[in-house]
Amino acid sequence: MSDVRGLIVAVSGPSGVGKGTVLARVEELLEQANPGSVGHSISVTTRAPRGQEKDGVEYKPDLEFIAQQKQKLKLQLAAGDAYILLLDPDAYSEDYEVGMYEKLETIGIESEIANDDSSIKFKETDYGKFYSIFEKLPDDTLLCLKTLNVMGEAKGKAEQKKYDNQLELMKTILDFELQK
Repeated sequence: MSDVRGLIVAVSGPSGVGKGTVLARVEELLEQANPGSVGHSISVTTRAPRGQEKDGVEYKPDLEFIAQQKQKLKLQLAAGDAYILLLDPDAYSEDYEVGMYEKLETIGIESEIANDDSSIKFKETDYGKFYSIFEKLPDDTLLCLKTLNVMGEAKGKAEQKKYDNQLELMKTILDFELQK
């Protein structure tokens, strides 16, 4: 039995700089010189797949991270009545005029993908793009937050806590970023 030692090379850099292209060419050249001698690993990531990437070939999602995000969403939604809503534009506009939704500025949210002063284009958020469960939603689905008085401000501190949880969920959705 011979004592053969290999070489491990790590290539690192920002997304899109050509790491995969360079490695594919190096692997091709090394295979030509010494067939069967080259292998590679696939990094785990929290970003969505790009282009034609295949799970386990060029792309490997961080399933634990995804499961944690889904659990967090379930817990926050279970915390109370729905304040955070995903609506089609027609349903949204019916209640918008009567002030049923929080103004984004009032709740400390600034977004380049705002539909108007009270709603976000949900499918344009990284959160909406990342989770396949949202693929079936119409592209014009809006994310908004009902005002506290709509759900019953009179219920007191417990209702305020539910509202605060929903507001945090909305901010979590908007802060979620895919690695580019």
